[in-house]
Amino acid sequence: WRMRVIGKRVATLCKGRWQKWLLTHTAYNKPLLPTAQRYLHVFQQLGFSLSLSSAILEQPLRKGYGIAPFAAHQGKIYPLNKMEEIVKQLSKDVLEAWEKKYNNVYSLVGKYTMDEEIAFMRTLRLMLTMDSANMHLASIAGTRVLSIWGATHPNAGFLGWGQKAEDCIQRNDLICRPCSIYGNKKCKFGDYRCLDISPESIVKRIYDATIES
Repeated sequence: WRMRVIGKRVATLCKGRWQKWLLTHTAYNKPLLPTAQRYLHVFQQLGFSLSLSSAILEQPLRKGYGIAPFAAHQGKIYPLNKMEEIVKQLSKDVLEAWEKKYNNVYSLVGKYTMDEEIAFMRTLRLMLTMDSANMHLASIAGTRVLSIWGATHPNAGFLGWGQKAEDCIQRNDLICRPCSIYGNKKCKFGDYRCLDISPESIVKRIYDATIES
């Protein structure tokens, strides 16, 4: 309002809070406008000629898988014992499991700058992430992501830019999800059943995606 009073052009970001409330409190389940698209509309309203295109790159020489097993909130974190089982199964063919327990697995945590981590992501054929910052960093790097969703839902508009809805791994048989937009609410059942997804099914999705690419 201060900018408007002094005659400045103003455009505001519509976060779609009402639609997000409907998503978590009713049977409403229509995909909302992606957040990146919302920001683009703000710039366009101010007269900037901008457009967005998918950053996902086709790169047949990419190799290896990236796994980012953490997120900011428990409702978005796939159980670590099950994630270890995924890495263990992958190790039979391409890895050999968690860094110290198995061979050919390397942790980047705390060793590189963000720019260096993004550069490393560009070399990967695929990343497996939660609904987390790493999903978005991999998207910036142009890397295809299989993302695991628990309490949250890609329809809220926070899927990594350029990623595909069919690459979202989630349970669609629970009427209780999504129960949270950001994953910061405790599970009302106490068991986070939304993340009860078999490691075998995720490994199969990884192999299927590898074949496709």
